[in-house]
Amino acid sequence: MEYDRDLGLVNRKADVEVPKDWMEVFRSARKNPSPYNVIEITQRDIFGYTKFLKPMFRATCTFPTRPIRELVVRKEKPLLVEFRNNWSGEFSSGVVVARGAKAKDAAAAVRANRPEQLYLHPIPLSKPKFKDLQVLKNFCTKESSLLFFNNLPHDGDTPDQFHDYESDSDSE
Repeated sequence: MEYDRDLGLVNRKADVEVPKDWMEVFRSARKNPSPYNVIEITQRDIFGYTKFLKPMFRATCTFPTRPIRELVVRKEKPLLVEFRNNWSGEFSSGVVVARGAKAKDAAAAVRANRPEQLYLHPIPLSKPKFKDLQVLKNFCTKESSLLFFNNLPHDGDTPDQFHDYESDSDSE
């Protein structure tokens, strides 16, 4: 598999202590044809798609989802989901969009609006996990790594870690 080949290029014996070190290890894993493009994702990049998309779809699936072998959604018929339970059988179909909702309306709503940011701050660690990391940080050799582990949010250290949708709409 291609991802096995790509992961084989990563130096797993590199001296890595914090996430930024891993990013550098992945960047340097391949030089030709070009280095890997590593993108740092933070909590600010995570959006509440579940809450955003839930009103557009049915609560339960209208067809049995097991054992589906092949699933097809076509651009021409976005309301219709075609599926089959074996590799050579005939396709069956079902609808997953909520009643009254039109596919065009749902697609337009997704394009026009963006879901709310799910987290305002990094998710705090539980107290036991934070204590364990404080013990393990003694094995770190870099000063920047010690600072990273000392500054991790923990046990209510970060107020309002989940986005409060109701209070935002009141303040506007």
